[in-house]
Amino acid sequence: VGRPWGGPGGRLVAWLWALTASGETIEAMPLWRKGEADACQDVGRVNAAGYRRTQMCTGTLIAADAVLTAAHCVMDAQGRARGLAKGRFVAGYRQGSYVALGVGLDAQVHPDFFREGHFDARYDIAILRLREPLEVVPREIDLPEGTAFAVVGYNHLRPHLLSGRLDCPRLEASDWQMLIDCPVRPGNSG
Repeated sequence: VGRPWGGPGGRLVAWLWALTASGETIEAMPLWRKGEADACQDVGRVNAAGYRRTQMCTGTLIAADAVLTAAHCVMDAQGRARGLAKGRFVAGYRQGSYVALGVGLDAQVHPDFFREGHFDARYDIAILRLREPLEVVPREIDLPEGTAFAVVGYNHLRPHLLSGRLDCPRLEASDWQMLIDCPVRPGNSG
């Protein structure tokens, strides 16, 4: 996969925060109809199953054998690989059907993500390498005029349907994070 972490200092960050006022409920992202979801077949679920638990995050195919996801999806709180590091990437997943299925070989986590026993959100990025290349073409999404950000993915409330918004305005930003006005839930990570 090479060095996927970006320019000087390696700061390519994809981190989603769900912020609410006290007692406020996070609204759900709109579900995408089949035609809309078909345009994003390179987005899929990163899945792992175990004896008592299943895990899920969102991933995006960035090469025929590489999926971009969040580091916290493939690494546990002790800095060890989770089941998702060798899980499955299900491209274009929708209610049990999918376009392609890739088996994870390993995950490359940003080297600065886990240090001194703690996660560093600035580096919450990982590449899941697949055993075999998939025949799915990564695509760009056309955003509405004047909009720079979109959130597309799966979440724990609707894990079998793609949801998202293409019109997420930026609220504020620092040198390593950005706050956008679109709701996210567990599972959207990646």
